[in-house]
Amino acid sequence: MVDGVFAQVGEGFTEEMDRLDDDADYETRLMSPIRALVNMFAADADLHRIILHEGKHDSERLTWLVETHLRRFYENSIAVIKEGQASGLVRPGDPTLLHYSAIAIAGTVFSLSPEIRKLDPHTKANDPDAVTALIRDVLMIAPNKP
Repeated sequence: MVDGVFAQVGEGFTEEMDRLDDDADYETRLMSPIRALVNMFAADADLHRIILHEGKHDSERLTWLVETHLRRFYENSIAVIKEGQASGLVRPGDPTLLHYSAIAIAGTVFSLSPEIRKLDPHTKANDPDAVTALIRDVLMIAPNKP
């Protein structure tokens, strides 16, 4: 079952990246996989719960998941973040922490959506576009950049 879930996640990222034009601007290349991740968590918050469960213990199963499903997306993400940092578009800091912070924000917002709505029925926490914009503005794009 978990293999099927991660394969589905991988297909979502692959489809999103395949839609990118070879001449896509930097921000599009940065935000497209983040948007895909947010949309997947918005559609099924259990994906985040599975990722948390599978990732918290070092095991042969985790090694298999990393090598089979996660490494190529992680490496792509880190490369794009480093490119943006080198050009000054992405805030400085550990690219791995930025990568996992984006996952944490996207996953947590949708995993805790019922709680968030009880506290603030008018929140935009259920809006994938609002969550994507938050990740862009808070985590990724360097301060003082458009």
